[in-house]
Amino acid sequence: MKDSPTESIKAFIGRNRIPCTGALTAFLCGLITHLYIITNKFYNYFEMGNIFSTMPYEKSDTLAMGRVFLPIVTAVSGYFSSAAINGVLALTVIAIAVYMLVDCLKLRSMLFAALAGGIVVTFPGIASYLSYGVNSDIFCISMCLAVGAVWLTQKYRRGYIGGALCMCISLGCYQPFLSVAIAVVFAILLLDVLRRDVAWKELVLKSLKYLGMMVVGFILYYVLLQIALKVTGITMGSYHGVDEMTSFTLKGLVKGFVYAYIYFLRYFFTTAYNNGLIPTVANYVAAVVLLLLLVRAFRQRKKSGKTQIILLFCLFPLGVNAAPFLMGDRVGSGVDNYMLFSVIMTYLLLLAVMETVAQRWSDQVCLMHTAEWTVVITCAVTVVSGFYVCNMAYHRLDAATQEVAAFLNRTAVRIEETQEWQEGMPVYFAGSSQIFNDHYEVSIPEFEELKNVSGRRLNLGTAMRRFINT
Repeated sequence: MKDSPTESIKAFIGRNRIPCTGALTAFLCGLITHLYIITNKFYNYFEMGNIFSTMPYEKSDTLAMGRVFLPIVTAVSGYFSSAAINGVLALTVIAIAVYMLVDCLKLRSMLFAALAGGIVVTFPGIASYLSYGVNSDIFCISMCLAVGAVWLTQKYRRGYIGGALCMCISLGCYQPFLSVAIAVVFAILLLDVLRRDVAWKELVLKSLKYLGMMVVGFILYYVLLQIALKVTGITMGSYHGVDEMTSFTLKGLVKGFVYAYIYFLRYFFTTAYNNGLIPTVANYVAAVVLLLLLVRAFRQRKKSGKTQIILLFCLFPLGVNAAPFLMGDRVGSGVDNYMLFSVIMTYLLLLAVMETVAQRWSDQVCLMHTAEWTVVITCAVTVVSGFYVCNMAYHRLDAATQEVAAFLNRTAVRIEETQEWQEGMPVYFAGSSQIFNDHYEVSIPEFEELKNVSGRRLNLGTAMRRFINT
């Protein structure tokens, strides 16, 4: 006789309590961290252009940017920009991704799994994802599918088939999350080398298995994209060089390689991203601890294992931050901060490496406990820092929304107070810069020059233009 739904859920949680701990922590921590934007409605350029959009294929930020599955996946949560619905769905999807990440890394500590969930969901880029309104859940679904592609390939004998399909859909929603799949694969390979003696042949074959899954997923995505472009007659745009995604030169590969290391170092060892000294210091401490743990593991390995550790350590920045490398020649056009989501694998690897090395660290218990406490504290600081950065971003977005609304209200009142004003009279703002860029087709009449209108032309100053377009 089959178990009841309640018994089945209890049995599942019992068998997978550690990954479930990470997932539950991610969801609850996500609610606390992102409650500001989930319970409020803020407006930015994307929201104003897409709040009632069905995200059709002909829109220039869907198929023209290679996002062939974006209109389809958008329908999961509906076409309207609901902060609560999209936000909760996004956090749910992130929680599922954390479950798979913890399972892929084979974490055995509930505390470490909880920290992993907190680190993922407080990544500052999540604030950017949620600010995109109708598309906020799309980013998270794409990221989850990228993790799921690797998880299926690792967990099941023929999981690479489902993995390639997940990779295809992930790329069709948002291409940069291919770097997340690469980061998870890199973490799996590094942990395998640290946990046991792995022959070079086995390491290469395993790498090729994951690489093959991602290549097949990309080919499937690219074929579907070309078919969709052919059927619709839409031309690819040039945003971040997306129209040249298959074009690579030796110079571009070298350039992307260098930028991958530069962005990695800037993210962890400067205040460019976290805007705070304390979290940056925590990053330095975490780097030192991770290096010491790798050195200890290095000393315990055989010659071939030592070479593998050295190789993977040298490739570390590229492995966890492949987005700039994948852009190749186009990396010079800029890498948005939220494209660097995969760098959080550094802290998840720190947790997994600490756990792995601690299992063989019985000769110096005091030193081992010191290292474990250091790892826990640095990860906790990272979570708190992410909470702070996300909420400061929401505060600024809220302030900008209120300031612009107040400015427009004051302007409307002044216009209505003039003697010439009559109800229903059209009002034109001359000399103001364009509110929406070319990626957002909003049905607002454009007037380059007014005809048959008496009076002087109003020339707004640069500061006022910037304020209106905030």
